[in-house]
Amino acid sequence: MPATKCESTRQAPLRQTPRDCRLDALRGLLLILMTVRHLPSVLGKYTFEYFGYLSEAEGFVLLSGFVAGLSYTRLASQHPASTLSRQAFLRARTIYLYHAAIFILSFLIIKIFSRDEEYASSWDELVHLNPAVSLVAGITCLNQPKFLDILPMYCIFVLNVPLIIQAFRRKLSWLVLALSALLWGITQFGFRTSTAVQWLHNYLPVNLGEFEVCSWQVLFVAGLYLGFRSSAGGIMKPCFGRLLVVYLWGIAICLMLVKHHIVCGTEVAYVAERMSDKPTLGALRIFNFAIVYMLLIHYGWNLRPGLVVHGLAYLGRRSLQVFGWHVLVVIAAGAFYELRGLVNEEPRIVVVAACIAALYIPAYVAQRQKRPSPA
Repeated sequence: MPATKCESTRQAPLRQTPRDCRLDALRGLLLILMTVRHLPSVLGKYTFEYFGYLSEAEGFVLLSGFVAGLSYTRLASQHPASTLSRQAFLRARTIYLYHAAIFILSFLIIKIFSRDEEYASSWDELVHLNPAVSLVAGITCLNQPKFLDILPMYCIFVLNVPLIIQAFRRKLSWLVLALSALLWGITQFGFRTSTAVQWLHNYLPVNLGEFEVCSWQVLFVAGLYLGFRSSAGGIMKPCFGRLLVVYLWGIAICLMLVKHHIVCGTEVAYVAERMSDKPTLGALRIFNFAIVYMLLIHYGWNLRPGLVVHGLAYLGRRSLQVFGWHVLVVIAAGAFYELRGLVNEEPRIVVVAACIAALYIPAYVAQRQKRPSPA
C-alpha cells in the first residue's frame, strides 16, 4: 500500500507519493466511532466492544504504527539515520504541543462549566487542586485525564520509531518483535507502571491514564513491522481461502456471543473479561482483534474509492487535528448536557450527529493550510 513520506528535511523537501485512500478512510471511520463512543447516548453501546473484545483504540494504534512503518522506511532508504531521528523528534514535538493545548482548553472548559461530580471524574483531582499546579501536572504529562492519555503514549512510540526501523533494516526484526512480546508478557503478570504511579501519587498528582504503555507498544510495533514489510514489498495481496474466511467468521461470532454472555455462564464470562483486559491489552483482546483485522483485510483489500470512502479519508488525512478536536468537542458536549439537563435520547442523538459533522472543521482548516501531512 502506498503512503506519503514524512516531513521535509533541511537538505531538500521530500517528494510526496499518493496516499492510500483506504488507510485514511479507516482512520476517519475510527475517529467517528471514537466520537460516538465518547458521547453519552444510546449509540455508544453499539460502537464499544459490541462485536467482541475490541475497541477503536486497538485499530488506531496498529494503524498508526503501520503508516509510520511505511513512511519512515521509505525515509530511511533515502536519507541518513540522523534525518530519521530528526523527523521523529519533530513529529513527537508536534504531538506534544497538540496535547498541551488540548489539555489547557479542556481544563478551562471543565473548570468553568462542569458542576457534576460524576462528569469527567478523572479530572476531579485536577479541578480541586491549585490551578497552577494542575496546569503544570497536565502539561508535563504527569497527570493524563480521560481522553488525554493517547497522545503522550504516541509521543513515546514515535520517538522510538527510528531505532526500530533501523533494526528492521539490519534484519533484526526477530529481536525487536521478541523484545516487544516479552515486554507485553511481563505486564500480564502484574509488573506495570501503575504500581509506581500508586507510590508517586502519595507525593504528586500523578495519573498516567488508562493505557499501560508497555502493553500497548506491542500493537504499535506490530504495525511498524507490517508497514516496514509492506514498504519493502514483502507483503503481497492476502489470499484467504473461503474455508478460512468462514472459520474466521465463526470465531468472531463466538467471541461476540461470549462477550454478551449469550453462550456461556458467569464463570466463563468472568475469565474472558480477565483475559481481555483493556488497560493491559489482554491476550484474548489481541486474539479477537487479530481475527477482526484479518476479516477487514479480506473484505477491504478490493475496496474501491467512492463518496463515503473519500468522505472518511478526508478526516483520516488529518487524524491528529481531528482527534484533538474530538476531545474538545466531547468535553464541551458533556458540559452542554449538564447545563441543558439533556436526559432524553432524541436530543442526545442530535448532539452526536452535530459533533460528527463538527469533525470536518479541523480537517478543512488543516487542508487549507496545505502543509504536508505526516504519518
